[in-house]
Amino acid sequence: MNSYQENKYRKAIKNYTEGSVSLGKASEIAGLPKRLFLYKLKEIGISLNLSERDFMKGMDTLTKARKIEELVAQRNSFNLIRRRLRA
Repeated sequence: MNSYQENKYRKAIKNYTEGSVSLGKASEIAGLPKRLFLYKLKEIGISLNLSERDFMKGMDTLTKARKIEELVAQRNSFNLIRRRLRA
């Protein structure tokens, strides 16, 4: 990391730990994808400080992912039944 990137990274960590920005905003400030920023925080011993909004957004994403998994499983079952009926 060059000094400019390092300064952005430090500013993002400072703002995040003070609670003045969300995790998403801090990762934007740092110029890192959210997952990488989370990994970097963990590396230096900073715990996750999710806002209620971020938590709910994550839960919504998980719910959507589960629904997609269920739809894929249903489609696969349907395709299997259809193939067996054709045979």
